[in-house]
Amino acid sequence: MTDEDQSNRRLDRRRKVRIASIIVDDRQPPIPCVILDISQGGARLHVHNHAEIPDRFTLVQSSDNQQFICAVVWRTDDEMGVKFEA
Repeated sequence: MTDEDQSNRRLDRRRKVRIASIIVDDRQPPIPCVILDISQGGARLHVHNHAEIPDRFTLVQSSDNQQFICAVVWRTDDEMGVKFEA
């Protein structure tokens, strides 16, 4: 991500690594991930294999069980950017 991309963000992101899980549905086990940074509008996640992760899912922070409905905005080999939906 370039400095220009960072300056175009509408919401400030907090860089704090957090352990989390991706919930696809109640029939599949949670997929572990790490929240690399987070804002009120979305997050950047580190995942080992996002091929099995759909474009919409629930993200659950391990520290407080806070849940976010997410839509994937971008993906790389081991990271993805998501926006939070209501």
